[in-house]
Amino acid sequence: MDPVTLGAVLLAVVGGASGELGARLWDGVAGLVRRPVRRMDGAASPAATGPMPAGGAELAALQNAPGDEQRAVALARMLLQRADADDEFGRALASWWEQAAPVRTGLPGDWRPARQGRGDGQPRERPSGGALV
Repeated sequence: MDPVTLGAVLLAVVGGASGELGARLWDGVAGLVRRPVRRMDGAASPAATGPMPAGGAELAALQNAPGDEQRAVALARMLLQRADADDEFGRALASWWEQAAPVRTGLPGDWRPARQGRGDGQPRERPSGGALV
């Protein structure tokens, strides 16, 4: 998954797509953002002790402007950065992504999730197969 694809799904979810499923998916994103920020070694980072967990500002910004694609992509980038830094978070995001399959099917183009690179030095891939930088 890449930031634009994930952003499109987030935009659809915050915009009310899929009714009850969309509401559950939005709650799931909020739950992900509220997770403590962890480093690869599993220790909580100092950012986890602040008043708003990493991504809280992006989440609130998208919720306040549910049609703003740039805000959706900003939240997506933050989620993907956290997934790259924390394997447990990455697994939780991948699980959320699978739950969002019905929303992805309603989007134009090929929105299948790509293979995830996690700590093995392998890049993520776009759905088209091109590596992300």
